[in-house]
Amino acid sequence: MDYICGQRIYLMKPNSTTTAPPLRFFLLFLRALVCYLGLVFIHEGLLREEYDSRAIEISRQAYIQARSGGEQAQARWSVEARNQLKDEIRRRGNPVTKAWAEQRNAAKYGDVLGPTYEALSVGMQKKGVVADSVAWEIIGGAGRTSREVSLAANNLLIYGTGLIIAYIIWLIILAVQTPPSQRGAVAVRELALVTIGNLIGMGLAYLVAAVYPF
Repeated sequence: MDYICGQRIYLMKPNSTTTAPPLRFFLLFLRALVCYLGLVFIHEGLLREEYDSRAIEISRQAYIQARSGGEQAQARWSVEARNQLKDEIRRRGNPVTKAWAEQRNAAKYGDVLGPTYEALSVGMQKKGVVADSVAWEIIGGAGRTSREVSLAANNLLIYGTGLIIAYIIWLIILAVQTPPSQRGAVAVRELALVTIGNLIGMGLAYLVAAVYPF
């Protein structure tokens, strides 16, 4: 890029700005990967925030209803509602995250969604919780989520935001360096790159989730 008579012009120097095919392919792949991972990380972080807030709401609703009686029924409902919430959030997220969470819960609780009401009741009684308090403990527990997982998801949100910002900065630099007559074609190419990259990334995610033991 240079200026002549105050006008911006774009000069192509022989053998200096042409990118070798292997390097060009790698840079295209890298941009697609950055964009895909950024979107996935942000999505997973936001889903975890939604999960935490809705779990608290489940516990709150069960507690309000149980104050009028029927705390055991509300405790059972809170467990079932929490497990349904888990299933919904996982189905809306990345298949790799879903597979990891299911294998984690299966190893820890013997069920991909988590412990049942009966399993929680027996477990609390073994810990010495008096029978009259079991239902209330279960209701309270429905609103408590893993702090470690929530912290990891928050980090993903931060990392994903950083990746998307980096990608946007790269697009701005590309737009400045591209001649105006070619910017439309470059925009179409980048849109196609993002679309194809996300499709390939999602396909690989399903493959990893299916074959990789977490």
